Formats: sequence, structure tokens, C-alpha cells
Amino acid sequence: MSIIAEALKKAQEEKLMRVEKNKEVSDIGLKKEADKPSEVNIRNNSIFYFRAGKIVISILILFLAFGVYQKISSVNLERKTGEKVAPLLGSEIKEIIPEKKDNMILRKIKENILPCENSIVEEIKNNISVKANPVVTGIMYNEVNPSVIINGKILAEGESVDGYTIYKILHDKIILKSGGKEISLTL
Repeated sequence: MSIIAEALKKAQEEKLMRVEKNKEVSDIGLKKEADKPSEVNIRNNSIFYFRAGKIVISILILFLAFGVYQKISSVNLERKTGEKVAPLLGSEIKEIIPEKKDNMILRKIKENILPCENSIVEEIKNNISVKANPVVTGIMYNEVNPSVIINGKILAEGESVDGYTIYKILHDKIILKSGGKEISLTL
């Protein structure tokens, strides 16, 4: 029995020695890591700032490219139409002038008509010049001071647009007068 007891004691001592050696190794590793956390943090922070800088620069380049594209597209459209074009993100509202459209139609008709048929051109010109109705794009109804958006302009009761005077603004429609004629417009 003494042999067995000695063997058990020896085994326990070996286990304790192994555990103590492992503690020393792990303590040494912790000490080495504890000496360098500032270096590790500096490296990690510099990598983070470097990546963040790349992201910010790439976003700025995208915005710049979008602005250049917008400018080029508006210049190309301006060349095609011959008129100034409002920027895509701007708040400027452009009115459509029916007279220009009529002139374009008349030019096309004149190209196809012989010079001796000028009376036909005059007749067509008289039929084309029709007065267009105003377009309502919004109603801001308030019992004290109602207003309406017609052809891109904010107007109140009593003001006029395209030869029509705003007679009454209701919550769902607008009544316009031109001479003795009344027109009712809805959204």
C-alpha cells in the first residue's frame, strides 16, 4: 500500500508542477500583452482612420461625379432645345408657353405648303391659337387666407392668372372667372 500511496503523491505533485508551469507561461504572455496594448491600439486606430478617410473621400468623389453629370446633361438638353433648363435639383419652375409650340407647328406646315396656298396657312394659324386652361397643382385651404398653386405660382382669391381671376377657393376645387365665363378646376 505504501507503493500506491507514494505513486498517488507523486502524481499529485506532478500535476501541481504542470499547473504552476502553465500559470507562469500564461502570466508571461499576459505581461507581454500588457506591455503593448498602447501600440496595438495605435495601430488599430490608425487603420480605422485610414479606412474612414478612404470612405469619406470616395463619397465626396461620388457627389462630385453626380454634380458634373447633372451639369453636362442640362447643357446637352439646353443645346437641343435652345432654351435655358432648370437644374434637376433646383426649385425653379418653368412655364410652358403654347405660342412657341404653335410656331413650331406652323413652321412644319409652311414647309409642306406651296407659296400660292398662303390663305390656308392663315386659316390654320387662326384655328391653332386656342387659349389653354390653367393647371391646378395644389390647394392650401385655410378659412382665413386660402391659396392655390396654379401654373407653378402661389395665388390667393382675387388674383389673376392667364386672363382668369380667382373667384373662390374651396377645399376641393377652384372657381375662376374670365369676363362672364366661370370655370371650375379640381386637382
